[in-house]
Amino acid sequence: MREETRKAIREAKSPNEIPVYELLDQLGIDYTVTRHEAFLTCDDVEKSDFKFDGLHIKNLFVRDTRADQYYLVLLLWNERLDIKDYRDVVGWSRRIAFCDDEELLRYLGVTTGACSMFGLLNDKEHAVTLVVGHSIAAAPDDEIISFHPNDNRATVTLTVGDMRRVIEAMGCKVIYDDQAPAEE
Repeated sequence: MREETRKAIREAKSPNEIPVYELLDQLGIDYTVTRHEAFLTCDDVEKSDFKFDGLHIKNLFVRDTRADQYYLVLLLWNERLDIKDYRDVVGWSRRIAFCDDEELLRYLGVTTGACSMFGLLNDKEHAVTLVVGHSIAAAPDDEIISFHPNDNRATVTLTVGDMRRVIEAMGCKVIYDDQAPAEE
């Protein structure tokens, strides 16, 4: 085990973080961990002194109520989830709802504010489909991106290319949005 992983595990505020660092170590992925105050929303980050390089994203956990299917959607923090546009990409019905705290804990094993793609490590039945928004899917492999490691008091930074390796290693269902956004 690499020293950066041993340090990340020693400093973990929650046991839920440890599988994240172990997976990154197993894949040989270079990453950094930054500890900070707890952030529940993207607005909390924007109002704080915490700054990081690269793509600033939000994670939205939703359910297609008609099909009873769950989706974790990754978007840039300032993008809007256009349900109509995503019907074409994902195949959603007209009935999309944001998941509640119980569903978040049940399917991703995390609490409000800690939601990220790393929660899919807790989805042993692969009930959740990851949807990577166009701006992230189209980003170059060397672009920097950050996620909470299943605890909102830390941020893990890696490259988009390594994010793709993590997604593949987790074996989750994934949809990369390859459609350019409609022009306004």
